[in-house]
Amino acid sequence: MLSRLVNNSENVLYHTRKLGYFVQFLDKAPKIVDSNGTQRETSELKSLFFASNKERSVANSVYLSSLFFWYFIAYSDCRNVSKREVISFPFDMKDILTSDNVCGRLVFLANDLLENLQNNSYMKIIKYPKYGSLNVQMFQPKLSKPITDEIDAILAGHYGFTEEELDYIINYDIKYRMGLGDAVEGGR
Repeated sequence: MLSRLVNNSENVLYHTRKLGYFVQFLDKAPKIVDSNGTQRETSELKSLFFASNKERSVANSVYLSSLFFWYFIAYSDCRNVSKREVISFPFDMKDILTSDNVCGRLVFLANDLLENLQNNSYMKIIKYPKYGSLNVQMFQPKLSKPITDEIDAILAGHYGFTEEELDYIINYDIKYRMGLGDAVEGGR
């Protein structure tokens, strides 16, 4: 993936360093508004630049996949999404770009997923000792999981995964990622 990054471009992909049960890779910076109505940026926001919108969309779909989440959990400190994990993910952008069917589907799903994430987001006022009250855009990626699962199915085909391997990736840590916790084990 590193070979497809450029130093600067309008085709930017933002990601936060913080991690929950989903990673956040977005085509627009999350909204943060202070008490004066001024929009602010978080210092946690990192940028990746791509030569084309198509490359950014493909990368966005890959990084929002459960496969990338699993990779991150397996090969990182499990706390911060750093550039090291992002660029080391074994994904051949050139190979995807030459496969019109796979590329087109990933681009479509990336756009669908990003729109879904925005539509399901909400603003929340959070008080910070250093900054005061900030109105912060919050995302609910678990509500977009069906789209993520479609992306994972395409990636499974690309990587040659078996049905069992795809099932493992899609359902990896599912009860926690979806906020089910005790409800699954307790039968509720």
